[in-house]
Amino acid sequence: MKLKAQPLCWIVLEQTWKDGDIIRLELPMRVRVHRWEKNKNAVSVDYGPLTYSLKIGERWKSYGGSSEFPAYEVFPTTPWNYGLVLDEKPPTTSFKVVKRSGPLASQPFTPENAPIELQAKGKRISRWALESNGMIGEVQESPVRLDMPAEDVALIPIGCTRLRISAFP
Repeated sequence: MKLKAQPLCWIVLEQTWKDGDIIRLELPMRVRVHRWEKNKNAVSVDYGPLTYSLKIGERWKSYGGSSEFPAYEVFPTTPWNYGLVLDEKPPTTSFKVVKRSGPLASQPFTPENAPIELQAKGKRISRWALESNGMIGEVQESPVRLDMPAEDVALIPIGCTRLRISAFP
């Protein structure tokens, strides 16, 4: 049986289920770019139902807690202060979807095991820096004009990250 759902509706599957029955759910998976006018025209990127974040290297440092419940701080090991380079018409063509081959990792919610990655171009924004409290500074007004060369950047599902940049100048 094949069903096509309408947006914002429910589908009820009523059947006597037996071992080996399979349900296959296919969600529309396309890249969408949202511009946030009230957040200095920053953009965020979705692929299907998920929002994506810059893939940032992580260094975990223990700072207390107990052996049963340790406490950690996490620090970036790779640059994080990027603005995305987007084609204006349409900006969604600025991304390449890369799906990890093979079986899903037992813990897919880490930067290393993200099952899907969006490859894009970005430029570092040197004036966008950490504040004295270790938090990142306010996002820059977009668009940012930079003479820096474009670099390859990767975006992964936000649920795979602990350090997050998901609103880009």
